[in-house]
Formats: sequence, structure tokens, C-alpha cells
Amino acid sequence: MINAKRSILARSAPLLAGAAALHSAHAQLIPGDPNSPAAKIRLLSDTATLAPGQSAWLAIEFDIAPKWHIYWPGQNDSGYAPSVDWTHPEEITIGPINWPGPRRYVMPGPILDHTYEGRVLLLTQLTTSTDLKPGTDIVLHARLEWLECEDGCVPRDGELSLRLPVVPDSPTPSADAPSIATARAALPKDPGNALRVEWSSSTEVVLTPMPPGAPSIARIAFYPHESGIEIINPLKHAEARAASITLPLAEPDADKPHLKGILECWDDTGKPVALWIVDIPRPRN
Repeated sequence: MINAKRSILARSAPLLAGAAALHSAHAQLIPGDPNSPAAKIRLLSDTATLAPGQSAWLAIEFDIAPKWHIYWPGQNDSGYAPSVDWTHPEEITIGPINWPGPRRYVMPGPILDHTYEGRVLLLTQLTTSTDLKPGTDIVLHARLEWLECEDGCVPRDGELSLRLPVVPDSPTPSADAPSIATARAALPKDPGNALRVEWSSSTEVVLTPMPPGAPSIARIAFYPHESGIEIINPLKHAEARAASITLPLAEPDADKPHLKGILECWDDTGKPVALWIVDIPRPRN
């Protein structure tokens, strides 16, 4: 017998997982048509079947109506990122969300949020145990909560499910495999040695991207994650038309010892050059 279990990607989780609580009252909640959310959701898999001891990539697809947006789990002035509560058999493990790079969304106030528009895939990896029995079906359930905003904001929730047969051999690719592969390729990467980090003090850091073989960097944006060190006035300081960016930081907090976020940079023609995950410990005094 396959036993079901629940896994929750909770709010205030690590950089590539979870979502945020509503940070402020800037997002004005408005009534919404329960039958017509601005974001349509689907649960996708890059395989049409599962096999024991194998892995697959799942994607929660948000197809967002024009002029509307949802949120990345950043240091936002208003809004929270989607969260998902999984129910699945105990022979299945589902990892944290891998978040694509957001964009800076500035509104009068001034208000800065980190958002997504259009079609967005939130990716997570599924792994099966060797105890999974061929000839059975696996049913995955995902309960979602998210906030969608235009001039005002509407909290939404929804439930998705996906049934995948278990086969003894290698899983069969699905029709969604190409779009999931494209989304995976576009995820923020580890910069390795291509990012120079210089701490002026425990409350100021300079980040200098040095992508190999790339032209000169002309613009940089840093998207601070909610679980990391707080950036002082990110609207002013977390974007720069320069080859490096200086980030003023909040005083040390034992609960947030790392600078976490995503760094994006462009060349002087506006072409994107790099999209990197940042996870840097603050130096001890």
C-alpha cells in the first residue's frame, strides 16, 4: 500500500524555497471574481511516467493576465510569493521551489516589489524511492496560495493534481519536457569565482561581477531575498548603472547571517550577461 504524506514549502524558507508573509499594508486588497483569477495555474511534469529510483522535474505554471503580476519571495514592500502544500505518497520526495529571476517593480509611494509577469514556471525536483511499485499510479496534489496584483491585489488559492503511471524502466518524456528544460536552463546559477565580494564593513558590501569572456558590465540589479540580510533602501541602492554595486546593510542579526538574493547584470547594449544566486556569509567582527 502506498501511504500519502504532506510536504509544505513554508513561508520565510531558504533562498530557493518557500514564500513570504505580507510585509506591509501597501498592497490594497480588492474583491476578485473567484471564477476568474488573473493567474491560471497548472501542474506539469517533464516525464509522462515515473520509475523506481529515478527523478523528474515538476513545474507549477502561472499564466498571468496582462498588466497583472505575482511575487518573488524578496524584500518586498507589498505582497507575498506563492506557497505550495504538497500531498504525495511516502515513496516520493519533492524538493524546494527553484525560483526564476524576478524583476524590480516600482510603484508610487515609493514602493519596490520583486515580481513576475506573463508565463512563469516554478520548478521543483521529484525523486522516487526504489520501493516504488511498477504497475501502480502515483497521484500528486498541490494546494497553492498566492497574491495577484494590478492596481489592487487579490489573494487566491487553488488545488492541482497530477497522475503519473509507474513503469519499471526509464521514465517517458512528456509533452511539457521542452518548456521545463528551457525554464531550468534560465534559472539563476552559482557564480563560482566570477563574483568578487568586498566587505567595507559588516554593514556594507561591494559586489563586482566578472563573467568570463563577457563585455564590460554597464548595469547591475540585486534582488534581496526575504530570508537574507536586509538591504537598506533597496529601491535606491539595489540597482546601479555601473560595473559594481555597493549595498548598505542592516545591523547584524543572528537570525539572518547571510546576504541572500539574485544578482543580474547587463552589458552596455542592454544584453543580459549573468543571473546569479548570491548566498554570502557576513564577516564576523
